[in-house]
Amino acid sequence: MIFLTDTVGMNAGIVGTLIAVSKLFDGVSDIFFGSLIDKTNTKMGKARPWMLYGYFGCAAAWRTVAVIYAIVGVISNTLSVLSVKELSPEELAEGEAGKEEKKEEEKYSLADAFRLL
Repeated sequence: MIFLTDTVGMNAGIVGTLIAVSKLFDGVSDIFFGSLIDKTNTKMGKARPWMLYGYFGCAAAWRTVAVIYAIVGVISNTLSVLSVKELSPEELAEGEAGKEEKKEEEKYSLADAFRLL
């Protein structure tokens, strides 16, 4: 909810309404599918046939999702490879020197870490 209101900029009332509607839909669908499973009587039992048949529907969907993820991954990886500049050895050495100084400053005990948490 914080992401949608602060980052995306949606109105808090709209976000709350979306969450309420999704919870309401979830409750109605649970009642519907629960009664459907209760009325099922097969050799496999009540829920197992629905698990089996439902998986076949999801397996077409998984292929589509996998293809979409692959396309997005290839695009984002290609953009990263082509747009990120590697640091030279001199720049890396400068950064390491700064890290060592910071490490000395940032040392704290386990008790301090728990207090920070």
